[in-house]
Amino acid sequence: MEIMAMPNKETLIFYNQVRPWIVSGEMKNGIMNYRFSEDTPKEILDLFSEIKSNLNHPCIRV
Repeated sequence: MEIMAMPNKETLIFYNQVRPWIVSGEMKNGIMNYRFSEDTPKEILDLFSEIKSNLNHPCIRV
């Protein structure tokens, strides 16, 4: 029997609130580079900046 671990709060926020605004992502040198839609609200970009250090993978906004 396999037990699934619950993702952390920041990961849930990323997938539920931030991810819909991302139009592309590319891995470069072990860091995920996310490109956001041009009409992404500032609140979403701020939210990403707040949570990105607590995600399971290193990432930046390009």
